[in-house]
Amino acid sequence: MNLPKGHLSPSQLNTLDRCELQFKIFVVEGAKAPPDCALIVKSATHKSILEGDLKQKISSGLNMGETDIIELHRAELEQAVPKMNEDPNRTDDPVKIIDTETAYFSQIVKATEPWRKETRPVSVEQDVEGVIGGVPVKGRIDLIRDETTHNRLQDLKRVGQSPKAGMAEKSRQLATYAKLTGITDVGLVSIVENKAPKVVPDPGQIVNVSRIEAQYQKAAARIEWLMQTDNWMPVDVSDSRKDWICSKAYCGAWRADSKDWLTGRPIACPYGERAQTRISISDGNLIDKLNQSVLTQEK
Repeated sequence: MNLPKGHLSPSQLNTLDRCELQFKIFVVEGAKAPPDCALIVKSATHKSILEGDLKQKISSGLNMGETDIIELHRAELEQAVPKMNEDPNRTDDPVKIIDTETAYFSQIVKATEPWRKETRPVSVEQDVEGVIGGVPVKGRIDLIRDETTHNRLQDLKRVGQSPKAGMAEKSRQLATYAKLTGITDVGLVSIVENKAPKVVPDPGQIVNVSRIEAQYQKAAARIEWLMQTDNWMPVDVSDSRKDWICSKAYCGAWRADSKDWLTGRPIACPYGERAQTRISISDGNLIDKLNQSVLTQEK
């Protein structure tokens, strides 16, 4: 089985579904986009709440103090935020970002207190791997918590709006981990970034675990074909559900001067900022449009 990393993961499948060219640039070729503020604060939230507070609670049985969690979060920000300005397209004020986020995160700590206190963690940020439908799969589980009669897999998210109820049962990530661990009780815990943050739990159960097998089998076959043919397609921007993907905010290769953050190698997608033609998958002359768009840029 010819897979770029020797295995698949839920995040790889999500990238493939978003845009095949993103998959090629960031998974197959291994490019790294410059640090993004939203990703940095979400990562710092994970490290302070999950890896900080709840991980030590496994052995201590006690939660960390609010000040300690906030200081851990700020330390993560101070390490990561200044790196954003290594991207020449950014001129952010690191101090302002860190101060603003720290103030807001102090509200998150208070909002998550009831959930953190009631949680009895079994494991935090646990690596997991196995075979699903004949495909090697790896991932990392945010949290496994003890609910007395059973364990529950939970995924912690920081989001802009309240998710719809029942999303946990539809989550590819949680279905993957349910298949790999045998734990079918799952849940999403969303920190909703309102003016005053709130926590929205969404418990559920993965009833049909086998459905995830077909997703990995189809993805593996699709990736093998794409790697053999090198026929990677851009996102269909005529689809209003996906056109946001092809943008500066959601693609690290969108800018005309995009470079691999680690190596400096140019990684600009030919159908991003410099594209002369917006691509529609439904267009019968798709290949002609793709070729013409590339030729226009190469002149």
